[in-house]
Amino acid sequence: PSESIAIEDQNEGQVISEGVSNWLKTKVEPIQSETEKPIILAVSYPSDPDLKSQIDLYNIILNAVNEHKWLSGFVSRGFYSPAAMQDNSVSIHGKPTSDLLQHWFLQMFDEEIQ
Repeated sequence: PSESIAIEDQNEGQVISEGVSNWLKTKVEPIQSETEKPIILAVSYPSDPDLKSQIDLYNIILNAVNEHKWLSGFVSRGFYSPAAMQDNSVSIHGKPTSDLLQHWFLQMFDEEIQ
């Protein structure tokens, strides 16, 4: 069973960020180094208990991911394209987290173009 993470203060966000960075460095990077294959991180997190928790967690993860240049991509799992969701599902379609990903992706592609 999955467990909800509510980010209530900046220190908690820092702890999560450090945990994500450590996991990427100690568990995922060695796989990428050994296989020399692209690694794409697929993330899903429900908007439960609220939409803010979902956007906060995605932002923390994206900041941590940004520190690891060997990662080849990032996708949001569970994206439900037929309809914008306003529920507690993992789909970010129609939720503030979708705008956050658009912002991040525009920055990433803008840097590659210049």
